[in-house]
Amino acid sequence: MKVLDVGCGLDPQGTHNCDVLVQCDAPNLIEVDGVHLPYPDNFFDKVVSHHVIEHLHYHPEIFFLELLRVTKHIVHLTMPHKLSRSAKSPTHTLYFDTDFWHNLCRKHRLCYRLLLHYSFRSTDTFSFGMGIGKWFRWRGHRLPILTLPNIDLDVMVFKNGDYEKYISNRKALGLKDKFT
Repeated sequence: MKVLDVGCGLDPQGTHNCDVLVQCDAPNLIEVDGVHLPYPDNFFDKVVSHHVIEHLHYHPEIFFLELLRVTKHIVHLTMPHKLSRSAKSPTHTLYFDTDFWHNLCRKHRLCYRLLLHYSFRSTDTFSFGMGIGKWFRWRGHRLPILTLPNIDLDVMVFKNGDYEKYISNRKALGLKDKFT
């Protein structure tokens, strides 16, 4: 299975890897940006890009369509949700929510799955002027309302009806799919 990791940084995970700045000595690592990938159409089985798209200085659809061009089956992206505390980093230039991905995938008639990951740390607090003692329940836990969550948005996009194949293969292996 050929996997391209775009924006791999110091931890390349794919059989092929690329980044705008090569920071480590890894096999199959090239220095290239995400909109001019030197690969033919449908070259990879899967393309992954984790926490890269929020740093772009151009429209994310250009980046996304280039990743889609070089994959046969799946594009898997991870980024902070626009309401996440990590989205407020000074290096982030773009902010995403589920509506952006719904609209983009519908526009290009693509099958997709979205998943939100929430995490809380008691040391990360933000005051919204609600006072001490306000609580809310999240997955059975009682949390102070002053806690600002870290929310990651996971997007999996499937080409050519590959979602059904993906699910049936995972079920055949006895694996649970976090996207179903």
